Amino acid sequence: IGYLNAERGNLVGELRKKAFMRTLRALGHEPEGRFFYRIHVHGIRDYYKSGYEFGQRFVQAAGQRPDALFIYNDLAALGFERAVLAAGMRIPRDIAIIGVDNIEQGEYAAVPLTTIGQPTASIGAEALGVLIKKIEGREVRLRTVFMPNLVIRQSCGSRTGTPGSAATA
Repeated sequence: IGYLNAERGNLVGELRKKAFMRTLRALGHEPEGRFFYRIHVHGIRDYYKSGYEFGQRFVQAAGQRPDALFIYNDLAALGFERAVLAAGMRIPRDIAIIGVDNIEQGEYAAVPLTTIGQPTASIGAEALGVLIKKIEGREVRLRTVFMPNLVIRQSCGSRTGTPGSAATA
């Protein structure tokens, strides 16, 4: 299993990479550095375009490829999907993929995208509450952890769950 990370200097991408590596190790697998990739952003961040460009390079790469990719976000995953499908690869048979964010486009992609959803409404409400408390001079928690949910669709090749079903991560 490989990881397609965000551009250099992206803190969220690095945190996701660490969690990816920690999870693989917890499951008894050693992460393979040769399957760590990074998208390139040219000027304005366009993760869809960057994922597409990586997908074009991926299908041309000689040598062994991972069986699956965990991709930094859904936009990059959808760009990657479009490029590899256009080159004749099959998802999930040739490469399984999973993204992060649970954007609506993922559900309607050529191969519906398995993704990790984040409780954005809860995150926004908590952020607003913290801001109000700070303005009022009250104490705030330094860290709040929200549980994501796994939305299983066809791109991961899972035989468990049904397309579009959510499972608590």
